[in-house]
Amino acid sequence: MPEISSRFNLLTAPYRLQATRWPASGRHILAQYDDESIIIYQAYRSSIGRFAIEHGHFGGEFNLNRMSWIKPNFLWMMYRSGWGTKEGQEVVLAIRLKRAAFDYVLAEAVHSTFQSDVYPNQDEWKKALTRSSVRLQWDPDHDPSGAPLGRRAIQLGLRGDVLAKYAREWIIEIQDISPYVRAQRAYAIVQDYERLMTPAEAVYPVNDSNVARRLQVSSTLSEHAPVDAIQFYRVSDPFGCFSNFAAYPIALDGQVWPTAEHYFQAQKFVDTSYREQIRSSATPMEAARLGRDRTRGLRQDWDRIKDEVMYRVVLAKFTQHPDIKTMLLSAGNARLVEHTKSDSYWADGGDGCGKNMLGQILMHVRDELIG
Repeated sequence: MPEISSRFNLLTAPYRLQATRWPASGRHILAQYDDESIIIYQAYRSSIGRFAIEHGHFGGEFNLNRMSWIKPNFLWMMYRSGWGTKEGQEVVLAIRLKRAAFDYVLAEAVHSTFQSDVYPNQDEWKKALTRSSVRLQWDPDHDPSGAPLGRRAIQLGLRGDVLAKYAREWIIEIQDISPYVRAQRAYAIVQDYERLMTPAEAVYPVNDSNVARRLQVSSTLSEHAPVDAIQFYRVSDPFGCFSNFAAYPIALDGQVWPTAEHYFQAQKFVDTSYREQIRSSATPMEAARLGRDRTRGLRQDWDRIKDEVMYRVVLAKFTQHPDIKTMLLSAGNARLVEHTKSDSYWADGGDGCGKNMLGQILMHVRDELIG
């Protein structure tokens, strides 16, 4: 039996915050993804779900002779499965799929109903249907309570050779998220959206303009989402991964640094033995304490280069960790603010009058990652 990686965990964020970033209308593929993969969802009866969880692929009672629908949007899956309560959909799976495979599915997709803007006539559409093993539908998206929204969500039906490849070749990992779904359903039922945590999702880019046009994908999130602020400071906050203290090791300058804070503080000094002492610090707080020791002389050019040093380590952090890259992209075009009265250069000073340089650098890195 192949080993199912314990490192595969959904990255989640507060629903209320995410909802302000997502487009209110149009056709958009909302998903959690990184450079190599995308998360899609399916729900099955126990026998099919258990086989998939145990083997890392579909088999057993899974029927390769009928169409199977995949959904990259978590809340649409929750609407379809009744938060895992509908008969035959009790086991909810998060499936990490190869991104190249998902892009192939998108390129092969043909609308389930005739679209005059895409196909010149009914006959051409029917020919496309015959040739393709992928069906496309845009259905109304829904909020956690099941109320329909103005935005449309995509679902993709697979059959034939595409379904066979999906079931056995394209899946990287499978996770049973049924316990997580049950826990969040309790908040959805009473509409406690302040406590509801949903997978961090952003608009998935369809980079091939011809495919995007044929799918009828709407324009990007940045053109639709409102601009507001996300504050962060403590690593335990919903967006705590934005903090330099967050435990994401970084490979930079030929060494591995436990956190961005370790790297940043060490760069203040020319003394290589002291830099190594900072790198070896047990905690980012200890690294910060050593870096602020003014009995040690700072490098003479520190004030001139410190912003560039911060940029380098932040870019490395979010490039090397796809899960928090997704979190950064899920922030949409919101203003990112390190909020604390203890720092008026890297943060906002607590009153909004600080320079918020870390927040500005994060936004610059986000723009670069979007491309």
